[in-house]
Amino acid sequence: MLDALQDLGNTISDAMGEAVSSAVSYVLDNTIYRLFYYISIALCKIIYYLDTLYQAFTGQKQVMYDGDRIFLINVFFQNQTVTNAYWGMAIIGVVLSFAFAIIAVIRRMFDLRDKDQRSMGQILGSLGKTILTILSMNLIMVAVLNGTNLLMQQISYVFNNADSFDKKSSIVYTDEQYATMGRCLNTLGNYALNDSSNSRYNVNACFNAMRADLDYLRRQGVFDFYYKTVDKDGNEIITWQSLLQSIANSASLTQDLKADVYYESVQKAMENAFKVIRTNTNLRPLSEYKRTMKSEDYQVSLDRYLFLMATLEGARNEVYNRNPSLTDPIRGPFYYGEKDIYSFDQVYEDFYISIAGFNYLILWAMSIALVWDLGVILFSCVARIFNMLLLYLIAPLVFAAEPLDDGAKRKQWTVAFLVQSLGIFGTVIAMRVLMLFIPVVISGNLVISENIIIDLFAKVILLLGGFEVVKKASGLITGILADSAGWQSIQAGDMSHRGNMLVGGFKGLATLGTIGALSTVKNIATGNFSQIGSDAKSAGSQFLQSSGINELASRQGGGGGLPPSQR
Repeated sequence: MLDALQDLGNTISDAMGEAVSSAVSYVLDNTIYRLFYYISIALCKIIYYLDTLYQAFTGQKQVMYDGDRIFLINVFFQNQTVTNAYWGMAIIGVVLSFAFAIIAVIRRMFDLRDKDQRSMGQILGSLGKTILTILSMNLIMVAVLNGTNLLMQQISYVFNNADSFDKKSSIVYTDEQYATMGRCLNTLGNYALNDSSNSRYNVNACFNAMRADLDYLRRQGVFDFYYKTVDKDGNEIITWQSLLQSIANSASLTQDLKADVYYESVQKAMENAFKVIRTNTNLRPLSEYKRTMKSEDYQVSLDRYLFLMATLEGARNEVYNRNPSLTDPIRGPFYYGEKDIYSFDQVYEDFYISIAGFNYLILWAMSIALVWDLGVILFSCVARIFNMLLLYLIAPLVFAAEPLDDGAKRKQWTVAFLVQSLGIFGTVIAMRVLMLFIPVVISGNLVISENIIIDLFAKVILLLGGFEVVKKASGLITGILADSAGWQSIQAGDMSHRGNMLVGGFKGLATLGTIGALSTVKNIATGNFSQIGSDAKSAGSQFLQSSGINELASRQGGGGGLPPSQR
């Protein structure tokens, strides 16, 4: 009797505890965590706007000009006023080339010491080559711009699809797969006829009965796609694959569910499946499916990258939190634009939005860092366009000197122009590499230290270092081409030094402030008040270092760089 009463008491206690826990989770999800989610998507929207400008400025997507779609840099180079200005400069250049040729011939005639080794024919050949180059510069420019634009598109395509190159982009279903899907639907139909079909026991039993078949379909790659099909009016069509996928994604398929435990994701998926089975008379299978990207020109915007990186440990189905991927069956629909990160209902269906599941710290810190980085890159892109336009217009004047210097200035101009043309590739590639770098750093699989605070700060250092390198990455690639003229060209397009000290301080303060705020909340909750003071001291030290104040103070306090004897 006592054992029975104890079991009854434990059952009542568990039920009350589960009810209280569910109520608290519901309140938090619809108040504090929902607020955190909206703050996060607001930051993502800012990144989206900046990323849209970034893609347009770097030539990854086209803009509208005079009713036509065209790359931004082509807008300037194909402008009629710019073309007229070039031909005006070309006339001046041709006249100067004749003048310099005459000077070169006279100098050669009176060169008694034979310092100039060129013959008259070579000087006149240089004149002819100069005139031909000046007159054909427009064709050369069209070829260069079209070539760089095409190369940019291919680079963007490679990085946008790097995570899915080894995955199937389409599927044709086999008879065995159809048979397996049919068994699952038959099981659903049998349980849907039960008057208490929506009870947790019925739901869990139905899931367990289908689990082995669903796991087989998962291993066959059937659930690697997001099956959202619509009719001509835009209404969603529910298919065998889409219905079973919603169930398969709701829980792990490697073990049975406990009969008396409430699983929210499974409950919602099964209730919807029972409803469809009972009411939908047009439920049909797909014969094949092909994944398509909604993103324009195969672009995956940075806001989606950031958002999904914050969910790497937050999927409701724990299976997708082990070795997570941005293109796995849970995150893939958001990555490819088939689902919307700005839709709370769609996000809440697949991910936990609590602090324990959703990494707000990473998302907020990366957003703050990216705002400044993208701003610097945008100004650098403007400088690149302006510098290329300037080099283009002064080209006839530089080429005109060839009869005198045998093409030395022309070679320097060529290097400078190539550096400006190809410099943007370093920035674009570095930004894409950063998007590959970040998931590895923030992944729970990477543990730098067993001390959670040290591990957190180590990862923040890696992230901030990566963001800082992106702004300067173009010099790494273009430096391969650069001589002295090339380096001057690189410096002419480098805008990252503007305000680095001030903005770096604010960026460090904001990032560490975000870390400190969330860390403090956790410490208060656990009563670890001593850690709060330690974190605050560390954050202040980090801010002084990141802003450059310590360095400035040491210079001023230490005599401004004077030798010890003069301080």
